[in-house]
Amino acid sequence: MANDFVMKGGKTIKTVIIDKYDSTVTDNYWNLFLQVCETIIGFDTEWSYVSAGKDDRMETRIVLLRFCIETCCLIVKLTDDHRVLEKLGSFLCNKGIVFAGFHIQKDLDKLQKMYGFEVRNFVDLNHFAAKVQNEPLLSVYGVRELTRFFFARGFK
Repeated sequence: MANDFVMKGGKTIKTVIIDKYDSTVTDNYWNLFLQVCETIIGFDTEWSYVSAGKDDRMETRIVLLRFCIETCCLIVKLTDDHRVLEKLGSFLCNKGIVFAGFHIQKDLDKLQKMYGFEVRNFVDLNHFAAKVQNEPLLSVYGVRELTRFFFARGFK
């Protein structure tokens, strides 16, 4: 399922949700991300509580992955479909891509534990900002706080 959104400046952003494997659709969008030659891809996850077994125990799991480039956002619903997981695994370990996001170390650790995915190249933007600006407090900021910080203060 794909939707196009026209942004204020006239640029169109395509949003695609992959919730089951359809070789044509799935392969086309994975290939789009690889062919656009974007070396940095925005990365985010959504967590949820799910049942962990017969004893009604609940655990947190990553249920959605979001990948964004300039013209497209790909939302992948994590299922047990090995075909989607295979594509996802090879995409995440691609040496030519840097995944960028906020507080992503915990997400990457969870993906490693849940699926064995290993992300080779990533940048945790809040830690990067803290280091570049020499302001340790920025490492705990989220997207909104970090944006406010830079726009209120200006960029160095």
